[in-house]
Amino acid sequence: DEGDSSSVWRHQKVQELVVKFWDLFKKEEDSTILKEAYDALVLRFLRIYLPGLSQETEATLCANSWQEAAMGSDRLDLAKFFQGLVRIAQSWCDSNAADDYVGFLEDLLSRSTCFRVSDPLTGEVNMEQPLLRVAFRPVERGDDMMSGGTCEFCESMDLVCSGSADAAEVEVKFDQGQLGINFHTAYFEESAAAVPSFDGAVQRVWSSLDAVRPMGFAITKVFDAVRGIAPFKLNCGDKKGELAHIVVEMLQETNTTPQALFEVTSEGQVSCDGGGLKIQQLVGPIVNQGIMSGSFVLKPERTSILYKLSELRKSLLLDQSDSRLAAASLGTAKAPVELPTFPDLLAGRLAEDPATKRVQPVKKESLLASGSLSALADTFLVSKILKPLPLPAAADEPRSAATAEAVYEALAEFPKDPDGLCNDDADIINLARTPPLVFWVFGECDVSGEYKTEVCRRLAQKLRLQWLQPTYVLELAVRTPPGQRSALAKRCVEQLQRGMTVQIGDALRLTLETMSSALCKANGYILDFPPVGSEEVQEVSDFFEKVKSLSSMPEVTLEDVLKDEVVLEPLAPEPEPPKPPEEEAEGEAVDPDAAPEGEGAEGAEGGEEEGRGNEEAPAETPPEDIEGAGDEAAAPEGEGEGAAEEAQEPPPPPPPPPPVPNPWSNTLPRRLVVLSMESDEVGAWRLQTLKLKHEEKARLRKELEDAGEEVPEEEEEEPEEPLQMPEEEEEQQALFDKMAGDALRTMEPFYQPPPLEAATTSVSVTQRLPALPDESQQEESETVDREALKTGEAACVQALRKQCPLPLLSLRADGRPPTEASELLEVMTGPSPGLRVPLPAQIEGAGEEPKELLRLNLEDAQQSRRWSPWRLHCPVSLHEKRLIPGSNEFAVDFAGYVFLCAGEEQMRRFCQWPKRFLTEAPRINAPGLALGFGLLSPCGFRAAELAKRTQGSYGFDVVDVVSLLERAMKQPAMPEPPFPSGEDEAELPPMPAPGEPYLMATERADVLQGKSLALGTCLRLIGWALGIEKNISLIQEQAKALKEAKKVLEEAQAAGNDPPEDLTLDDEGQPVVRLSEPLQKPSKGFILQGFPESVEQFEALEKQLGLVLEQVLVLKPGGEEPPEVAEILSKEGYSSKVPLQPILESQLANFEALAGAEGLRLAEVAMEVTEEEQFVQIRKHIDPFYEVAEDAAMAAEIPDPDEWTPEEVDPEVEAEPQEPPVIPWGSCGSYCPVTLEEQRWLYPGQKDFQHVYRNYVFALGSEAASEAFLKEPVRYVPVSEEPALPPPRVMVTGPSGSGVAKQCEMLGQVYKIPVLKLEELWRAKTKERLDKVLEAKRAAAKKEALQQPMVEDGNVNFPAGWVPPEEKPPGDEDEEAVEDSPAEEEPEDDGLDDEQREELFVQAMKDAFGPHCGACIVDGSWFGDLDQEEMSDEVKAARSLQNLLTKAQRIPDLTIILKCKNDLAAKNSFDFDAIDRDYEERLAAYKAEVAAAEAKEEDPPEPPEGLVVDEESEEKESDRVKAKFIETKKSQQDALQEFAEALKAARAPLQKVSSDRGDAPTHKAIRWHCKPFVEKRQSLLLRQQVTKVSPSKAKDLLERGLVRVSKFGASSPLLEDSPSIRPPGADLHPAVLRNRMFYPASADELSKFLESPADYLTESGPSRAAAVPAIAVLGAPLAGKTTLARALSKRTGAVCISVASVLGELIAPAALPCKLSKDIAKALRSGKEVPTDLVIAALKQRLVSADCLRSGWILDDFPCTVAQAEALTHAGIVPHRVLMLSATEEVIFSRTLALNAAAGEDGGALLQQELALQKERLSSFHSSAPALRVFYALIFENLRDIDGARSAWAVFDQAHKEAAKGELKAPKGRPGKNQQRGRIPRKLPAEAAPDRPPAQLFSALVKGKDGRGLQPSDMVSYMQASIAELICEGLVDAGDKRPLYPGKSPGESVLVYLARFLRARNPLGTELYAESASQSREDFLSTCSLPSELKEMTEKKKSPDYAWTSTDTAKFEELCARFDEVFPPEVDFANPA
Repeated sequence: DEGDSSSVWRHQKVQELVVKFWDLFKKEEDSTILKEAYDALVLRFLRIYLPGLSQETEATLCANSWQEAAMGSDRLDLAKFFQGLVRIAQSWCDSNAADDYVGFLEDLLSRSTCFRVSDPLTGEVNMEQPLLRVAFRPVERGDDMMSGGTCEFCESMDLVCSGSADAAEVEVKFDQGQLGINFHTAYFEESAAAVPSFDGAVQRVWSSLDAVRPMGFAITKVFDAVRGIAPFKLNCGDKKGELAHIVVEMLQETNTTPQALFEVTSEGQVSCDGGGLKIQQLVGPIVNQGIMSGSFVLKPERTSILYKLSELRKSLLLDQSDSRLAAASLGTAKAPVELPTFPDLLAGRLAEDPATKRVQPVKKESLLASGSLSALADTFLVSKILKPLPLPAAADEPRSAATAEAVYEALAEFPKDPDGLCNDDADIINLARTPPLVFWVFGECDVSGEYKTEVCRRLAQKLRLQWLQPTYVLELAVRTPPGQRSALAKRCVEQLQRGMTVQIGDALRLTLETMSSALCKANGYILDFPPVGSEEVQEVSDFFEKVKSLSSMPEVTLEDVLKDEVVLEPLAPEPEPPKPPEEEAEGEAVDPDAAPEGEGAEGAEGGEEEGRGNEEAPAETPPEDIEGAGDEAAAPEGEGEGAAEEAQEPPPPPPPPPPVPNPWSNTLPRRLVVLSMESDEVGAWRLQTLKLKHEEKARLRKELEDAGEEVPEEEEEEPEEPLQMPEEEEEQQALFDKMAGDALRTMEPFYQPPPLEAATTSVSVTQRLPALPDESQQEESETVDREALKTGEAACVQALRKQCPLPLLSLRADGRPPTEASELLEVMTGPSPGLRVPLPAQIEGAGEEPKELLRLNLEDAQQSRRWSPWRLHCPVSLHEKRLIPGSNEFAVDFAGYVFLCAGEEQMRRFCQWPKRFLTEAPRINAPGLALGFGLLSPCGFRAAELAKRTQGSYGFDVVDVVSLLERAMKQPAMPEPPFPSGEDEAELPPMPAPGEPYLMATERADVLQGKSLALGTCLRLIGWALGIEKNISLIQEQAKALKEAKKVLEEAQAAGNDPPEDLTLDDEGQPVVRLSEPLQKPSKGFILQGFPESVEQFEALEKQLGLVLEQVLVLKPGGEEPPEVAEILSKEGYSSKVPLQPILESQLANFEALAGAEGLRLAEVAMEVTEEEQFVQIRKHIDPFYEVAEDAAMAAEIPDPDEWTPEEVDPEVEAEPQEPPVIPWGSCGSYCPVTLEEQRWLYPGQKDFQHVYRNYVFALGSEAASEAFLKEPVRYVPVSEEPALPPPRVMVTGPSGSGVAKQCEMLGQVYKIPVLKLEELWRAKTKERLDKVLEAKRAAAKKEALQQPMVEDGNVNFPAGWVPPEEKPPGDEDEEAVEDSPAEEEPEDDGLDDEQREELFVQAMKDAFGPHCGACIVDGSWFGDLDQEEMSDEVKAARSLQNLLTKAQRIPDLTIILKCKNDLAAKNSFDFDAIDRDYEERLAAYKAEVAAAEAKEEDPPEPPEGLVVDEESEEKESDRVKAKFIETKKSQQDALQEFAEALKAARAPLQKVSSDRGDAPTHKAIRWHCKPFVEKRQSLLLRQQVTKVSPSKAKDLLERGLVRVSKFGASSPLLEDSPSIRPPGADLHPAVLRNRMFYPASADELSKFLESPADYLTESGPSRAAAVPAIAVLGAPLAGKTTLARALSKRTGAVCISVASVLGELIAPAALPCKLSKDIAKALRSGKEVPTDLVIAALKQRLVSADCLRSGWILDDFPCTVAQAEALTHAGIVPHRVLMLSATEEVIFSRTLALNAAAGEDGGALLQQELALQKERLSSFHSSAPALRVFYALIFENLRDIDGARSAWAVFDQAHKEAAKGELKAPKGRPGKNQQRGRIPRKLPAEAAPDRPPAQLFSALVKGKDGRGLQPSDMVSYMQASIAELICEGLVDAGDKRPLYPGKSPGESVLVYLARFLRARNPLGTELYAESASQSREDFLSTCSLPSELKEMTEKKKSPDYAWTSTDTAKFEELCARFDEVFPPEVDFANPA
């Protein structure tokens, strides 16, 4: 069993490999190894899988791995090494299959070792390094194209072809961008090559560390070698087609190998087939069938560890996170230096260098410090939950060689979870594997601690986590009933009652107890840490160490965890109260109010002692032991010394309590968070907020009073009365039992923290506000040394991180309200893994029908629940290895799935800890679940075969009593006890061989005598086979003891005495005898073949063997008319082997009797069906988790969109639009999966045959298909792969004249697929079949005629069709015989009835139109039978196209019916002028014949056929032809209408297209309809499964856990480069596909995704890099900066920020004050400008807010100077793009006038002042802009100039385009794909020299840095910053114009044009110069076009068809003159003529 890890330890190959590793080590004398030897393996392991680690890190990992392997010992023996190495292999393989272990260990051994080869002759020693092998293979059927995803080792490759077919030049290029639809996918695998043979002595030794090659080294070298292949020539002969297709086809034809094999040496040399490398060797083997494309995607194998290595380095936070780069460089590649970011600076992860005043680059913190090899894999690689089995008690003792149990047991294989889309089973199990999310939050923000508490509570609510606070937990403990408190809670409560202080260690331990609460285990928790002093650090460290140890334990003992060893000192007794007077002492009752306090304290103390006593009490003592103890205590002293000694013996120690699953697993925090504030302003802020609310309320009331309106009264808020804990202990116990003892969940409703207020200052008039406190009477708050607490917390955090290097997030919360701080904390912690769903909830009110549970208590708009993989069985019982059905009464809803629990106890446990029971996929062959089944069959018919099949599928043991008897008869008989004894072994009788069944001597004798096998013998053989033979003797001993006890009881009753004391009686007075030891159980499931055959045998199994069968299967004939058993067996040949009748009579009678046996579940299996069908029936009977279609009692109602009607809603109420219900189609969509699998045809399923399978709907095409699907749906709907689509088939039909043939031809040419004339082909196939029928009929008739007698009744029977020749009288022989005219032969009768003939037509359609046709365009013209008047309507209906396509299940993918008007169709079909001319000619000829006949006075001839002679009629022949054509067309249209209705009824795609507009428009329309079926065919099935949902429904689906967010997250799947930035509050456009939620960014993207989802699902998800805008908009005054910033903010979703808004928010009355806000307010009150450092600090605080981090930011009009830019840069704020708007004075002044006019200000003075102000601002801008532009352009290359004088739309378009280029892209494809397109500023700020301020940057460019003048590097930098964009624009324009100057080359022409372009666009030139340069550029272009124009005019002049005019002459002469000017004619002065 691959799922059982114990088989790994017994695997021979694994053992051999471990021994090979062991032989490499240097051993000590005791055959052990030391740490230094073990480090050799660990170091090489790290060099292979984690290259590039530092020596310090490697040493740490070696130490940790040694400690784990040696288990505390100083040496390592073979047993421990075996255990440790296999444990490492298990973790890194993430598998429990032995074959995976073997492959991993073999590769590790080959990579880490080499061969020492010694020449025996010369003695020379060589070290031979192993070779690495890389094998490429094409994609095969069954490969999941979306599995594995992408990693850094994936590559895309293109063959770029040029030239012609006979001389094609092929070049290999990589990373050519986005791939198209068709591309070849190939998988590669890197492994070590086979060990070669050496000459000489060979020894395997460790390779040197420098020679070890990491995983991925070989494939990187292969890719490098392929990149270096030079282009090669290829002669493809005379092949036609696209060149790339021809080349790929040629490479495929020349390929002779199934895969490409490359060998790589340790030096990186690559070879293939022992020779050089050619591209044919790689491309040929990986070409996929059916695809001829030059694009290839090369990916590692789906199970390759390369995928995990890519994520492992990122998860470990290694400096070099690129695994491919690390492998290629052998770990020497340096890590990229990351720029410091502002969030890192704020969080305290960065520090400023005091020397350079610069922030240092980011240095990541690795997580390798506390890990080992297996621990690293368990944390970051293992996707399963590995459960360790208990190890031996003595760790130092060597393990026994016979020990066969596995050290680690893996749970069942989890369902496959492909990247992107997955099945339901994987979802729920992945949810169970998701670890909880845990935060520990420290901090000192305010004195009361309420600020941090509110932040934690808000964050917990948002993330669905449990909020824990020690103070709150103590309050709950105080309110918890005393009987429900733990020992620690009792002590803490008592301490509080005594007025004592609870130490922080006790409070944290008490909080630890609540960490086992349901929500903590399901989702996680946030620990709101209390203040910690320096003296309390050790207590916190101890608490953390306890949590750390508990977090990794699989099982714990609750008593050990919850025990409290501290005992409080008892209180001193108080003096007794005075005695009451005697007259008042008459009554015995005492006034309870007068009871002294001492009694209460004494009682409390007694209760405490009782509680401690109960805690330490042993487990419950059996009743018999208690009774015995009582008797001994009451015994008199004189009974003897023996009795006294027995009385004095101490009782035996109680057994230790059993361990339970650890409820504190995974409670270790994932992150530590520290919140801090510089000063405590929270209290004053809350008071100020309350004052503002009162003022706002007073203002609103005053406005109403001033307006004369009635002021409403304040609302009386009735406080909610808190729930009260019942006083009765039974009711209290019931409450705690309902929550499975969860004290936190039980007590939360009775004591809840104060509700969180809304974060707003707005109030209503009727709102009742808390009264303002009287400041004069306020008491001074208790002084708290906050600095001391901060010091203590810092020490505490440092100590915790020293124990475990957890990630730390430090957040300064100054000036941030709690709501903002919680949002910021959520953003900065990043996305958390997994899904957090609500806790399980009981589905109350369930009825008897299970399917009611899917919709019970849900609203109409909510989606139904789904059945879990456990279906109708209890997951809790199955986890405990019991298969028990669940009950509807205890149904539970969890994560959108329905779970049925067996009882109330199981339901409570499931609701308390659901993930514990869902980590193992349900199966009946799970380890520990030993289910037994019986298999009976008449005469053993197929019993052995079916049992073997079941064993192969489930791994059950098969027990065949007959086979066991045959094996036992081959062994000697076992002698009867007592066994003879003798000194001579030869005298002993022979004994059976060990491990073989045996018979006793008497049993063997009975068998030899032919007696029936005794029942006891059968049971003993069965017990031996199952390993439970001892049960027989145990049960016999119990029966014997019971018999003796009954005898003793009867004797005592007869004597009138009481029963003896040692006799145990039950309630009825009968003796009870227990087994001496528990009965044994089978190790796994089993099948009893042919047993039990009778009721006696069934009862004996349980009574004598203790074996209970789950079910007995009997093979019996089934059906409505079942055949006889004897008939079935006779057909199989059993009648010749055994006498059937007597055997069957006995067996069938026993089978019938078994049906009435009590407690037996009997299931019948059809006997007459095939063996395969019988096995499927058996699986359905025994396996409740076998995949079957849901029956009517379980399946959810399938919605019918056709019958849906929207509800009436109030039009005035805003509501989401109603959407019709959507059918949740399965993987086949609406097509029949049976037809698709068996016939490779897309046939639409029918509404009458829809079934629910795996919570999805599948529609079947016919009743037969439905029955086949219900029998075995898994055969037609595979889980691991998508359905394979057949080639497209499109039918085009229409009436005559609509152009069907032409459109078919055009479609065939476009898609390059043939056209099929369906009617012609069908008629030919029909004739072939009819000929075969007639031939068969003739052959049968001939055979029958030959069997007839020759003479019958005296007459000669002549053969049919033969007549004897007539005898002629003499003399008549010479007369010529008059030949009779041949009679018309009647068609030969085929002898078929109507049904047979129709079946023949259907089969002919299958012959003509089937999968063998491939892709085709079908000409559906089918009108041949319309003119057959003699054909009956029944025959026409049978031969109709719709009938044949439907019954043959050959409906095409798409049917196009063309429509055409009658006149146009007739015009397309006939040439009416020619018809009329022909008619006139025929009529004239006929009239000439008539005239000739009349001249000869002969009768006029008859008119020719078809010639109408009517002198009076004015109707033309063409009119008559047209009328007849229209009549025919009408009949064709009627037939097409019936055809269309039949297709609609069959749910077949049908489109009608008008062909009136001509061939081209019609073809375009048809192409548009064919696009989803041909061009976008890969989305044909997915298109029907994707569903558009409303935002509210999407939210509900996610909250309930019915869907998960896709791998794209909140990003649009349509974007190729980066995730979309959705603006806040933007409309959502969600879509759901197979329980995955996708978020297209717009309605247009949603429509594209719905139309073609497959185009986007293959894209990898967005990377973890942030992709948010960071833009600064600068420019001249009134240039449109604010307008542009707001427009960009609206478009991108980024936050628009200005300095004024930031300062205003900080000093707002409702803002939380801080030192920064106070300093800013002080500066503003002084009337001076706010200092730059304060502005920068304010911007820093604003830009790190949650909305800016999430969506990005756009900074409006800042910085304005270089000083501000430098300060902003040193603060870590660098925009990705700086947009500089420019405008002239004229534009600015005109906008000033427009603004002044819009404001209605006509005053000239004000206008002059405004103009002067703008002029001053403009002057200031011009003075500072050049330096600012150079600063950003030169250093960061992020400046873009925009002309602000243009329209707002033009400015925005250009700005948005530039901003998109500057965003930090998040690559979705291969690494480096978008490296050049999107990048952050790559240069650091220029360092300022001590003697030169940074403001002199521009001057430095002119003078040079060292005074030597401008250097070339400076000039290049300046050109990059100034004219790079201009040059790019010129090159783009030249590419558009393509100038070619006469006499110059293309390159020279482009350079000349570029020079003229730059002159025209020179920003330093004047307008006159620019105009002149522009004219020169236009003249240049005109000259370039002169030769072509002159050539065109010359051709026109020579053309005889062109009418040459005088205008042309003038133009021609002008062109000639210009040509002579450009090219003056050369004059030969020697010969001037």
